[in-house]
Amino acid sequence: MSADLTKRRDKLARQLGKLEDRGAKIAADLRDVTEAWQRAVEDGSDTKRHADKRRALALDLEDVNAEAAQVRGWLTDVNAELEAIAERTRREQEFVAESERYAADVARLAEVRMYTPHFRKAAAEVLRIAQRVSAQMRESARLDRELPDRQDRLRTLAEQLGVDWRPPPLPQPPADLERPSDYIARAMFAAANRSAADVAEELGKAAGWEQ
Repeated sequence: MSADLTKRRDKLARQLGKLEDRGAKIAADLRDVTEAWQRAVEDGSDTKRHADKRRALALDLEDVNAEAAQVRGWLTDVNAELEAIAERTRREQEFVAESERYAADVARLAEVRMYTPHFRKAAAEVLRIAQRVSAQMRESARLDRELPDRQDRLRTLAEQLGVDWRPPPLPQPPADLERPSDYIARAMFAAANRSAADVAEELGKAAGWEQ
C-alpha cells in the first residue's frame, strides 16, 4: 500500500511543480501585458488588445492557482496517509513481535515438567491465541496493500457523481484499552496458581480483544 501511495505522492509532486512553473510564467506574462496596457493608457493609444489579453491571462492564472491548490490538498492527504501507515506498521510489528515472544515463552514453560497439566493446557491456549492474533495482523497488512486500488475506484466513481469520496474516519479504541499481553500475563499467573476460573476469564478477555 505504501509503495502505491509513494508513487502517487511523487506523481502529485511532479504535477504540482509543473503547475507552479506554469503559474509563474503566466504571472510574468501578466506583468508584461499590464505594463504595456499602462503605457498605452498613458500614450492615449488603443488599450483594448492589451486589456483583453490581460483579462485572459488573469483568468488563466486563476485557473492554474485553483488547480495547484487542489493538487496541494491531495498531496497533503497522501502524505498524511503515508505517515499513518508508517505508524500503524510500526505498532503492528511491535504487537506481532510481542505476541511471538509470549508464544515462545509459554511454549518453553509448557515443556517444564514441574508445571501441572492444568498449566500446560492453559499455556497451549495462550499459544493458540497469540498465533491467531499474529495471523490476523498479517491478514490486516494484506488488506492494507489492496486498499489503494479500492480507493481509486471509489474516488473515480465519487468524482463522477460529484460527491466527497473520502470515507468517514474510523472509530478509535479507548486510550486506556489494555493490551492482549496484559490478559495473557494474568492468565499465566492464574494458571501457575491453579485458578481455573481466573485462567478462563483472562483468556476469554484476550480472545475478545482480538475480535
